[in-house]
Amino acid sequence: NLGNAWGNLGDYEKAISCLEQALQINRSNYGQTAAHPQTANALDQLGSVWKDKGDYRKALSYHEQALHMRRAIHDQSSAHPDIALSFSNLGQTWYCLGDYRKAISYSEQTLQMYESVYEHPDIARALSNLGVAWDGLGDYRRAINYYEEALQMQKNIYAHAHIAKSMNNLGEVWNNLGDYRKAIAYHEQALQMYKNVYGQGTPHSDTAASHNNLGAAWYHLSDHMRSIKHYEEALGMYRSIHGQATAHADIVTALNNLGETWGTLGNHRKAVVYLEKALHMLKTIHGHHTAHPDIAGVLNNLGEELHQLSDYKKAVCLHEQAL
Repeated sequence: NLGNAWGNLGDYEKAISCLEQALQINRSNYGQTAAHPQTANALDQLGSVWKDKGDYRKALSYHEQALHMRRAIHDQSSAHPDIALSFSNLGQTWYCLGDYRKAISYSEQTLQMYESVYEHPDIARALSNLGVAWDGLGDYRRAINYYEEALQMQKNIYAHAHIAKSMNNLGEVWNNLGDYRKAIAYHEQALQMYKNVYGQGTPHSDTAASHNNLGAAWYHLSDHMRSIKHYEEALGMYRSIHGQATAHADIVTALNNLGETWGTLGNHRKAVVYLEKALHMLKTIHGHHTAHPDIAGVLNNLGEELHQLSDYKKAVCLHEQAL
């Protein structure tokens, strides 16, 4: 319980420490290799925290161990809500890793299992996860259908934070379809709902994500100063959540967005400052000599800004590194 509480507060190190202690205690009580529901729960919760922390491979490992154990407990072919939860978590993690087909496969198994054994809130979550996966594959109309089904179900049975999540998802898909006004309408509803749930001035990853999404939508509508305002709100919240000096993917996203937006406004020096911070942080996360698409993207953006500042040699060097 302490681990979950620290995770919800965004203190992932404390969450992991508590959950690892819980896992060790469960293994001592029930057997190091024994399949037990409490051990499976601890593994699954560790997977969720590692996912939130941005280490998706480690998250996948824990979720797969939890699934294997739950199948051993409940029988390989049985439909059970715990197995459905493992499918759901694996689907979300594969989505984060960019394998949308696997995400869809796990989400469909989740939905099928929940429909046969469990109550509506989990069906709504499964519908939402299917929407996320189809969104990732670019089938936005199908994604909207799943999100709208989830939203309708959540309005009947769920708390405001879950409704806000569906609002946010719909906003993202309308953004992908190019209807930025409709995207903003959904994101603003989600933002207000998150503020009501978590507190008007309380930093929370959901609230920060809404600011980030609003920044993107206003950017597409060429209201760059409004876009910057939302990106700065997101950056401030992410730093409060993860730590002012912590290297985290959420902070990188906000820095990169601010860099791109200042560059669009013609303030290339300010853009370079943000993009260099993003690049340094990405190299800290992934390794200074690691080939990673996010690093390549920021190198390319930084090269463009330096080109605008007539620093052509450095720009060419960065573009070559990106390539």
